[in-house]
Formats: sequence, C-alpha cells, structure tokens
Amino acid sequence: MNRSNILHLSILFHELKSPLNAILNLAKLIELNLKEPDEQKIKKYTSLIISQGIFMKNYISNIIELGRLQSGKEDLIIE
Repeated sequence: MNRSNILHLSILFHELKSPLNAILNLAKLIELNLKEPDEQKIKKYTSLIISQGIFMKNYISNIIELGRLQSGKEDLIIE
C-alpha cells in the first residue's frame, strides 16, 4: 500500500470514528439515565443515536459508490 492510500484510509477511518463515538457515548448516557428515567433526555439521546447512525450509513454508502465509480463498475449520472 502506498502513502497516498494509507493517508486516504486514515482520513476515512477518522471520519467513521466520529459518529461511532457519538453513538457509543449517547448509548452510555441512556444507560446512566435508566437508573433515574427522564423520558425527554432518553428521547433526545435516541434521536441523536439514530441521526448519527444514518450519517454513518450514508457516509459508508457514498464511499462504496465512489469505489464503484473509480473502478469503472458504474458510470456517474448527474441529475
């Protein structure tokens, strides 16, 4: 693997790590709030978990799509 590929992977994994950390930390906050349930806080935390999960899913999908485009398996269609 050349330096350029390693740098790209490093950036990619850093970008994936951020929403994953948010998801894990929010799940920990929910766990802590279950001892003294606060429905509004739990709803807020679960909403943030879902949004971070969707962000991560879309980011991964975009990376997969970019890989397909770069490999020539798909053509870019601009709408």
